[in-house]
Amino acid sequence: MFIVRYSEIGLKGSRARDRMEQVLMRNIKRGLGELGASAEVKRGFGRIYIMGNPDSKVVADVLSRTMGVKSFSDAVTFKFQGLQEIVNISIELWSTFLKGKSFAVRARRTGTHSFKSTDIMRSVGDALYKYSESVDLSSPDVELSIEVRENTAYFYTDSIPGPGGLPLGSEGKLVALVSGGIDSPVAAWYVMKRGCPTDIIFVSLAPPIDTVDFLRAAGKLLKAEGAVEFQRGQICFPDLEKELLDASQEDPPAGLLKQRPANPFAPVGRGNRQGPK
Repeated sequence: MFIVRYSEIGLKGSRARDRMEQVLMRNIKRGLGELGASAEVKRGFGRIYIMGNPDSKVVADVLSRTMGVKSFSDAVTFKFQGLQEIVNISIELWSTFLKGKSFAVRARRTGTHSFKSTDIMRSVGDALYKYSESVDLSSPDVELSIEVRENTAYFYTDSIPGPGGLPLGSEGKLVALVSGGIDSPVAAWYVMKRGCPTDIIFVSLAPPIDTVDFLRAAGKLLKAEGAVEFQRGQICFPDLEKELLDASQEDPPAGLLKQRPANPFAPVGRGNRQGPK
């Protein structure tokens, strides 16, 4: 199973948080479905869980490009009755894995227990020490993570970063004018990270030379999970730069060069002034 963590969603009030969690789960389910993976997506407090037996590479691919995901881990889960059971499971999982490696144990705990997170780290570390090269709390070869929630323990060794931000579709829709350069695709990416579905309009100032660069950048934007509803359009201004040069006999002012292509799409932007679905 996979544990999915988010960050900014947890700062929202209860209603907004519930809505954004639902959007994030919907995007994850859709991404998995598009790649033919069947899984159950559930949520707990501060976490989303992907359960079942989906292909781990498919799940990692989807989560790594899903806005709103801070990080995720492929975990093994067990029910337990007490601390010693957590220690025994840790030995079973990691004793062979630690041979010749330095390690550190990281633990988090939610719920009511007779032990603390520090007790987990100390007890598991003591039990695993003899199987390892050494303990290194600063820069270990491997970090062994245990997350305890009520009577369930999750064991994992990797925490893989996601894009972060807010789930795509949780905020209002925008229009982005994107050229074949780098600035405008990056700007579009960042507004998408704020949860905004974005219609991409390609502003071509040097067709067809800049078209290839645009398609490369747009391909990365469209891979963001939840971006399947994007509308793409193209408008060409091959004579704009020459027109401005002839008028000013100087380098075209950057503001005017950006304003002219934007003017025709102001009505589109105003039409997109709607809240999240």
